[in-house]
This record gives sequence, structure tokens and C-alpha cells, in this order.
Amino acid sequence: MQPSHDGQRFAFDIEGHFLGFEREGYKVKYLHIGLANEQFRVKVPKHLRLGLQAGLALDAPIRVGGHGKFDPLKGQMKLKAQQVQIQPQEVPECSAQAIATAPCCPLAAVAAPRLKILLCHKSGCQKRGGRQVSRTLEATLRDRNLANQVTVQYTGCQKRCSSAPSLMVLPGKHLYKKVAPQQVPSLIDKHFGEQ
Repeated sequence: MQPSHDGQRFAFDIEGHFLGFEREGYKVKYLHIGLANEQFRVKVPKHLRLGLQAGLALDAPIRVGGHGKFDPLKGQMKLKAQQVQIQPQEVPECSAQAIATAPCCPLAAVAAPRLKILLCHKSGCQKRGGRQVSRTLEATLRDRNLANQVTVQYTGCQKRCSSAPSLMVLPGKHLYKKVAPQQVPSLIDKHFGEQ
């Protein structure tokens, strides 16, 4: 990071690896970037959040630019992203024979469908149990080592307010209405148990 200081405000450009999101309640607020032996916490503006949740994998190369402030009383830097770029990863070459014989070859994995759960995060769903479903969903994916394979995408209103909270499992567009937190583990096992 090479800040150009303007008093206590500065511009930054960090190129490192994505270490994860930090949430406040159910909303993503920050992302963490690792660079050598340092870790940076960067606030993500609303207009970037949804796209990043769908497109970022842990340890992916990432470049973040924005502005920051240094608070001398607390001795802390506060960074806010203005742009986030997912850097292309180097993919090792694989021959046709390697793809056929080694299913873990990176090129073979590209064709796999994106596993995704769409969960409504509007206030109606949240008040009817959506927060608890969200927490249980993320915890269950972590417990089953599926957090890197299944993306949880938080959406706006899905127009199913009378049957809230609702979620959809992709691929296949499997819709579930009035989901209770205790149902989440069995739904995960049903759709992603053999990953």
C-alpha cells in the first residue's frame, strides 16, 4: 500500500489476497485483505457489496483502491473502498489427458455449476425469522466445510412476503417458504451433502 498523505486523509491501492468478509448483523460491511504479513480491513460501500459476495472466493487475488483516514488518537487507519478488482489467477496448464484422469484439474472445475443459495434480506423476511435462518445457514455451511463451495447471496424482496422467510437453492431453482432455522441443516444435506 502506498498512501499519498493529504493531512490525515490519503488514497490507497492494495493488491493482496481476499481473507473474508466481516458482517454487522446480516449485512457485509468490510472485507479483509492479506498482503505479506499484514492484514487490512476495508469498508465496502453498498453498491459493491452484492457483486462481491457472489464473485469472491477465499484467497483469491484482489486489488482494492479507495480513500482512508488515520485517527491519531486511536492509532487506527480507516479504509473505504471505491473500486474492487478480482485479479485473474494463474491457471496451470492441463493436457486433455490430465483433465480426463484428474477431476481436480482447475480447467475441469470451471464447468461445474455455481452452487448458490438466494436468501431474502428485506425487513419483512428478517422480522419473520430471516436473521436466524441466515446465521444458521452460514454456520451449517462452515460446519460441513461447504463455505467455499456454496455462495449465500442476499437479495432484495423476492415477492413472497406472506411466506417469509424464503430462500432458493441453485442450480435447480428449489424454492423453500416459511423456513425455520432448524430446517436449514437438512436442506443443506439434501442439496449439497455429496459435494
